[in-house]
Amino acid sequence: MKRQVIRRVIALVLCVMTLTALGTTAFADVKASEKGAKTTPSSSLQYGAIPVRKASASSELTETVSGYTYSYPASNAVDGDITTAWIEGAKGAGAGEAWGQTLLLEFDGVYNVSQIDFWLGWARNRELFEMNKKPWSLEVTFSNGEAYTLEFDNLSYNETVRSPQTWYLDYPIRASWVQFKIMTVYKGWDGVDDTCISEIACYQ
Repeated sequence: MKRQVIRRVIALVLCVMTLTALGTTAFADVKASEKGAKTTPSSSLQYGAIPVRKASASSELTETVSGYTYSYPASNAVDGDITTAWIEGAKGAGAGEAWGQTLLLEFDGVYNVSQIDFWLGWARNRELFEMNKKPWSLEVTFSNGEAYTLEFDNLSYNETVRSPQTWYLDYPIRASWVQFKIMTVYKGWDGVDDTCISEIACYQ
């Protein structure tokens, strides 16, 4: 019995190591109005990402629940943790209350950006993911003035946790910052008006 257990443990470890080495993940399409996005395996979360010196937003949600205050700042979108999220704090209700809210990522220098990974929604758990809104389209503006509109698939919680939606630029854009503006959103539960982005990572 002990030998069988040991063999099963060894087999499980070897399987995990093999999957990790192969990087077997599934990726959803990201469509760009100006540039076509290609769907191929991309980097692990934040590995080799361009360093962000400062993350800021046009609004950030702060709420009090059961006497405790919780904040969801822009820095949550670049902390390497998809269980945290930037949540916009615009006032109002309905699908349009998040329109025009922006997330600005300032790099620690000038880089040639060639890829951006997106984990949209709040991926802390299935309930929070399905409850809250997530971007359907974002306007992406670089420090050199180039701007593009991306449309995203409406992924499930499992799909979002498993892998990001990746935009491969047609050519590298030299930039010191990039801004993301919410244009349209996928709805969550009725009465929940907050739009969330768990993580964004830019790569050379």
